[in-house]
Formats: sequence, structure tokens, C-alpha cells
Amino acid sequence: MVTTCPGPPRPGSLPEIAEFTRHLDSHVQYHATDANSEIAGIFGVSGEYDGVAVLRFHDEQALRQAFAEPAYLAQIRPDEPNFVDLESLLVIMAEPAVMI
Repeated sequence: MVTTCPGPPRPGSLPEIAEFTRHLDSHVQYHATDANSEIAGIFGVSGEYDGVAVLRFHDEQALRQAFAEPAYLAQIRPDEPNFVDLESLLVIMAEPAVMI
């Protein structure tokens, strides 16, 4: 199950910053389903997170370059506390392993 945010990206948000997104293969957001929904009952709901953002970079160098971009540092980084709980943020660095 995949959902998307309604409407266009917020002006000045990450999808709007070409200097950052040029380093990405994809940026996908998964928003949590209703904890009381039938689908949530299959596995249960845990934690206080309301979703997951998956940023897939071209490679490790692209990741480093993206977060060093002046446009990211000037426009996105200062705004992050307004939409990300930085103290509870969980980051997992991973390599894909295709199973199917």
C-alpha cells in the first residue's frame, strides 16, 4: 500500500530544491495508515512515527554532496525543525537487497 501527499510540494520544500534532488534516484514518502484500520490490524501499529521518507541517492558520494549543497543548507536545513522531530528522528543507512 502506497499513499501520496495531496497537492503539490510546499514551496521551498525538498522536492522543489533541484540542487538537492539532482543527487537522488527517488524520494518516496509512506504515510502511516489509521491505527484502527483493518490493514493496521494485520501487523499492529507501534511507535509514535507518522510516516517514513525514503531517499535513494545515486551513491554515497551523491548523499554527501546533497547534504552539503548551499541550497539545502540555506533553505531546507533551517526549516527542518518545523516538519521533522529531529530528536526522535530515526535514520537507517542501507543498501537495497532485492528479494522478489
